[in-house]
This record gives sequence, structure tokens and C-alpha cells, in this order.
Amino acid sequence: MRHIFFFLLIVMLSPISWGADFNKGVDAYERGDYATALREMTPFAEQGNAIAQYGLGLIYANGEGIEKNLTEAMKWYRKAAEQGHASAQNNLGVMYDNGKGVEKNLTEAMKWYRKAAEQGNENALNNLNEKRDFELNTRLRCADASRTAQTEYAAQQVIKACLAKSGFEAESESESDCWFNWFN
Repeated sequence: MRHIFFFLLIVMLSPISWGADFNKGVDAYERGDYATALREMTPFAEQGNAIAQYGLGLIYANGEGIEKNLTEAMKWYRKAAEQGHASAQNNLGVMYDNGKGVEKNLTEAMKWYRKAAEQGNENALNNLNEKRDFELNTRLRCADASRTAQTEYAAQQVIKACLAKSGFEAESESESDCWFNWFN
């Protein structure tokens, strides 16, 4: 239901006046007639309409009226996201974050969350803050784990391995030194 609200809000706030076919697709989506929505919106999406692309992404991601297809969802979310569609950017980030339809990649997830957050997308802001908190806690946990190492070099290796296991990497060669020195 939340997806429908966001989709309709975006359509209503759009300054572009759409033809009857697009409106027919939106109406069909509202009624739960996803086959008609898919048929009516696809030409608009193929012509580069970011709102229609986002709508197709939702339909494929949620398996609404069709079999769920995360590869297709990624394709349409990416097309809309590359045009600056904030909700598509957030959803693309979520897919990278969770490894759904694509290999898990926290760097890509953060990139798309940031782009959507810069436009004021609340979901992206929440996702970004959650990831930043998780990353800080991971770095602290890794630094704490390094305290049991016998040498500073071993401690640095523990930090690097711990970060890598959690999906993060040191931003610079000296970052593990920084975390080691700060925590110990």
C-alpha cells in the first residue's frame, strides 16, 4: 500500500501532463489491474519516462500481477534513478544493500541512498543514517577485536579482515592504524 501512495504522489506532483494511455496505466495500477498497468506504462518507460520506469520497477520488484523479477526491477529502477528519480534511487540502494537482484554492494547502496537523500527522500535519509550507524559500530567492534592481537601489525590485519567481512573496507592504508590507535 505504501508503494501505491508514493507512486501516486509522484504522478500527481509531476508538472507534465500525460496522455490518456498513461493515465489509464495509473488507474489500472490503483485498481490492482497490474497487467493493464504494465501494458500501458511500458511504452512510456521505454521512451524514457522516469515515473513510468519507477512504476515498472515497483511492479517487477513486488511481483504485482506477474512473477517477481528482480533483474527487471533493477533495470527499470536504474533507468529512473539515473534520471534523478529519488524513490527509484532509494529502491536501487535497497536492492544493493540487501543483495536482491544484484550482488550485495554497500558502496553502491550508499551512493544511491546519498543521491536520493540529497533530494530529501525520507526513506533514503533513514537508510543512510542506519548504514552510517552500522558502519561506525562495525568499525568500533573491529577495533575492539584487534585488542587481543599480539602485535600492532596483527591488530591492523584483524581490523581490515573484520571490516571486509562486514562489507566495508579501509578508506585509506592508514585507516586501520587510526582505528587501532584511537581505540587502544
